[in-house]
Amino acid sequence: MQIITILRHTFAAHARTLIGAVIGAAVGLALPDALGWPSRALLGWDVFCAVSLALIASLLRCGPDMLRERARREDEGRFIILGLLLVAALASSVAIGFAIRPADKIHGPELALYIVETAGTILLSWLLMQTLFALHYARDWYAHENAAKKHPTKQKNPPLEFPGDTLPDFSDFLYFAVTIGMTFQTSDVTVHARNMRRIVLAHAVIAFFYNTGIVALSINIVAGLLH
Repeated sequence: MQIITILRHTFAAHARTLIGAVIGAAVGLALPDALGWPSRALLGWDVFCAVSLALIASLLRCGPDMLRERARREDEGRFIILGLLLVAALASSVAIGFAIRPADKIHGPELALYIVETAGTILLSWLLMQTLFALHYARDWYAHENAAKKHPTKQKNPPLEFPGDTLPDFSDFLYFAVTIGMTFQTSDVTVHARNMRRIVLAHAVIAFFYNTGIVALSINIVAGLLH
């Protein structure tokens, strides 16, 4: 009975990732061999990203109370998130590299498919990165709020301070994450906690190297097509 309980809690905590992984793997394996394993892997990864994003998007309709509970329950944890993002970025870059290799040898609809596939993978991977960090920021913010209610004399400023007097919703955390992902800075949101600054730093560094890699790959694609 205890094992069943542990498994149930584990599935609840990682349901989004597990569901996305199962569907993505099924799609990748179901695709014809003629596409080649790089394209099948890319499309499987795209499906994983799309499913994960669709499941996370439901948080945009949540009020503060529901967001507090769902962020606590669905956040993967900082180490799992960082590991997943690093592995995903590396795997995507390698897969894209294999996929664009024949770009100078194909033409017409097949070339268009390669370009759309590559662009879709880049966009979906980038969006997933920002939404995972947004979810983690929401979880940490509401964890601080709960601690402040239990120990009001010990808790000071929240880890993130948003403009205005209303409680932040998921769109606020998504705005914060996307700003870092695009500009590597925090805009009008103030970071108070040292632990949160470390997470923001890791987010900015990962986003910088990911974006730089995308630029390099884009130049590679254009150079290959020109030749």
